[in-house]
Amino acid sequence: MIVNDDNLEFAGIILAEETDDGPGDGSGWAFFSGTSMSTPHIAGSAAVLRDLHNDWSPAQIKSSLVNRADLVVKDAKTGIHDIGPTAQGAGRENLSVAANGTTWLSPVSAGFGKVPTGSPTSVTVTVFNPTANAQTFTVSEWKFTPSTGLWTWVSGSDVVDAPGVYGTEGTPASGNMPGARADASTWVDHSGNLLLFGGLGVGQNPDLAPGAYSDLWSYSPSSGQWTWVSGADKGSATTVSPVYGTLGVAALGNTPGSRGSAASWIDASDNLWLFGGELVSGSEITSNSLNDLWEFNRQ
Repeated sequence: MIVNDDNLEFAGIILAEETDDGPGDGSGWAFFSGTSMSTPHIAGSAAVLRDLHNDWSPAQIKSSLVNRADLVVKDAKTGIHDIGPTAQGAGRENLSVAANGTTWLSPVSAGFGKVPTGSPTSVTVTVFNPTANAQTFTVSEWKFTPSTGLWTWVSGSDVVDAPGVYGTEGTPASGNMPGARADASTWVDHSGNLLLFGGLGVGQNPDLAPGAYSDLWSYSPSSGQWTWVSGADKGSATTVSPVYGTLGVAALGNTPGSRGSAASWIDASDNLWLFGGELVSGSEITSNSLNDLWEFNRQ
């Protein structure tokens, strides 16, 4: 049974009953596929989770089932679980693991749909941690090639809470790398470069409480290099308050400050736009969200 994309349904093999023309010795089982057969399995699993955790929302139940599924499809040549999501979705349901979930994603998967050439788009995935305990995640960049069905580890560390390597502001270098973070705002420009701003993380000192970044980065897929474009290079070690300046007037000292989960989009001139998000003061996210609008002119 295989989860179909991010839906709470299974699209895979379902063990049915022995066929009418079977030998009667238990070897005549038939296999069928289809969401109409698999939906009751997921519905039952959701009911179990609801009974175990009556304070969980439907979205949390969905995330627990989808994001804690097991990878089950192996590559025929390599024998490892490197088959992409187009072949197996999230994987096979693991109810016992889902029942012990402590964090949730929203949305549970990132789907862009059909994106025409020259029309970059972005999506923000938020990680929720309602517990009193710190949760650690590994952040890295991967590329999925539909033609081969394989993922490629492109950039980033394979250890958790990796600090950033800033290098020289405005200068790309092979050793540059943003620090581990979540809830960053992203853009893709018309040349296919990735831009990244802010987000929540531990900054340059993993011993500090989580905070937020105020840095802007650019990644060039053609060169494989990161560039620290602007902003502070210390993350949560020194949270940065917004500097608004004069409304409608660009200035070198202006900055949106340390924040995460801001909405982002890019215009036809490749200027970056940022709206709202959660402001960080000290090492804690404030309870008040922002409604300020910012523009970063890249010319």
